[in-house]
Amino acid sequence: MSILSNSQIQVQVVKVPPTPKQKQRKTLTFSSSSSQTQITYQNVDASIRGQVLGPANTLADIHKVFDDAKVEAGLPTNTLVIGGTHGDEMPGIRVVEKLLTNPTPRCSPVYVELGNKTAIAMNKRFTDKDMNRISKSDAQSSSTLDEKRAKELYEKYEYSPSRMVVDLHTTTSNAGVMLIAIEDSGFKHNINLAKHINACLNIEVNVFSPKIPEGTEPKNLMPNMSNKHLAVELGPVMHGQDDAVAANTMMDIVNIVTEYVDSGVLIGQDTPIPTYVPKGVIELPEGYEVAPDFMGTDYKELSHDTVVLTNGTKTIAAKDCVPEALQEKLMLGQLHPVFIGEAAYKNETPRKACILCVKEDS
Repeated sequence: MSILSNSQIQVQVVKVPPTPKQKQRKTLTFSSSSSQTQITYQNVDASIRGQVLGPANTLADIHKVFDDAKVEAGLPTNTLVIGGTHGDEMPGIRVVEKLLTNPTPRCSPVYVELGNKTAIAMNKRFTDKDMNRISKSDAQSSSTLDEKRAKELYEKYEYSPSRMVVDLHTTTSNAGVMLIAIEDSGFKHNINLAKHINACLNIEVNVFSPKIPEGTEPKNLMPNMSNKHLAVELGPVMHGQDDAVAANTMMDIVNIVTEYVDSGVLIGQDTPIPTYVPKGVIELPEGYEVAPDFMGTDYKELSHDTVVLTNGTKTIAAKDCVPEALQEKLMLGQLHPVFIGEAAYKNETPRKACILCVKEDS
């Protein structure tokens, strides 16, 4: 381990020549009067750049003073990647398996977990209870294998605002690349990270942004572990099937996030990102299916006369199945359906054809 003199360390940004397959990088140079060492980061956050962070004697000390500065700036210092929260969503499982066997070197810690291990082994969404609908309180009973696994994860990763949580999912709906940013205390950070991912991927990214009802306990894994979190939702991908394209896109997103956690730097902040806020659902009555022409129209403006449901002989238009409270928004063209025809929704109560959202630019 390199030893530095016991003096204040100045953080500087220097450019290093890129390799042929690598974009130009910036690095942090930590130096003192008697020696110099260098740790590569993808970039350096403006709130940290140029600061004198504090005394350090070893490389471990350097990491600590840099992490302390990131925490002070409200930035994460480590990443948790979860795949297989739903045991039949294969691309996320494949990404985690790859990270477990061949991790990408990072300066900041990256923790990797297979989610619902029993369900993964069975290639099922869950065994008895959806693990992504289990709160911390629910998990205490450990009455099902799903609750037992959720409890293990909650105990291993106690809530920390210094953690960035990435949960990998797929959907059978035509979601494309969707990032789920739950509206909680970390919402602004998470939306900014979504913009960064959008800019880095250079493909269309949409944000789905549900709210946690005030005074209620979060049912999802992520907000119980940190207020810095994004779920990745890619579709259409059939449950229980591998999809190499989806897995590669997920890996790209994971790499973007872990590079960000190293550096604290975000780009693309001046470009609004389409954000869909759920307001209600269209229920799916027994005997009915989503109308073929409605399938695949996720994110589009919903017209009142769009045929949404069919039982083979009868059809139901939007104006006849959108909840009464949302009829005015429907007539004004303000509703946008997402997760249309998601296969898992047929097994929930109530059965759902889609989620109805209003569109905002964040």
